[in-house]
Amino acid sequence: MNWLKKGPELKLSNLKVPGFVEDVYYDLKERHLLPIVVLLVIGIIAAPIVLADSGGDTGEAEVEAPAASASAGAAESAQLVAKSAPGLRDYRRRLEHLQATDPFKQQFDQKEEVEEGGASAGGATESSEAGGEEALPTAPGSTAPGGEEGAPDESGLKYFSFAIDVRITGGSQDGPRKSTVRRNLPELTMLPSRETPAIVYMGSTKDGKKAVMTVSSDVQAIFGDAKCALGSERCELLVMEEGLPETFVYGGAGRTYKIELLKIHLVASDKLNRAPLGEPKKQ
Repeated sequence: MNWLKKGPELKLSNLKVPGFVEDVYYDLKERHLLPIVVLLVIGIIAAPIVLADSGGDTGEAEVEAPAASASAGAAESAQLVAKSAPGLRDYRRRLEHLQATDPFKQQFDQKEEVEEGGASAGGATESSEAGGEEALPTAPGSTAPGGEEGAPDESGLKYFSFAIDVRITGGSQDGPRKSTVRRNLPELTMLPSRETPAIVYMGSTKDGKKAVMTVSSDVQAIFGDAKCALGSERCELLVMEEGLPETFVYGGAGRTYKIELLKIHLVASDKLNRAPLGEPKKQ
């Protein structure tokens, strides 16, 4: 007889666990997650206890922190010498090494510039003579008081342009045909003459080997090997080469003129070399 037994005897086998708890238990066991769940439960229970024990220490730390900051502020105030107020510097101090100039005032003496220019030109002449280099070729037809070709005039300004030499053979179809040579004809020269301006010399090509001529509307026909640069039904711009004569039928009377370009050369002059335009003055 057991005297310590005071109530009905309890057996674990008689305890009934809810079905979902049993399912969760076996599911966690099969997935090997039961230890992790146990650790989480222990952490949930132990966390409030740990925080409650450390609450007194944090309070003391919070009390000591203001005192420490106050002492540090007192030390800094004792070491402070001067308070800095940063800002923009005065522009006068920053730019005091610069000097203002008047843009309308002459900054350099003109005499000094002329002397420097003369000295540099003289130095260049001496160096060219000492080096023994050949002088640049000058254009034919330009002469100076000393007799040298291409020498500049007193103003030192020279104009360069192309001129042509041509042979003109012309007259009526039944009459005699005379041949004349005209040399150093400048731009805007009318050919064969100002009285019969069949073509007008406008200039030369960039290479200086061909002459460009404008053709008058009174020209009835053109015979030759020259190239027409402009015009479809009637040639308005003709390019002539040296040694290739061109025959022009001018006017209603059927006068023919053969014009042959003999030479194209460069000419230097003291002023622009242009022939006058318009009808010749009657004397």
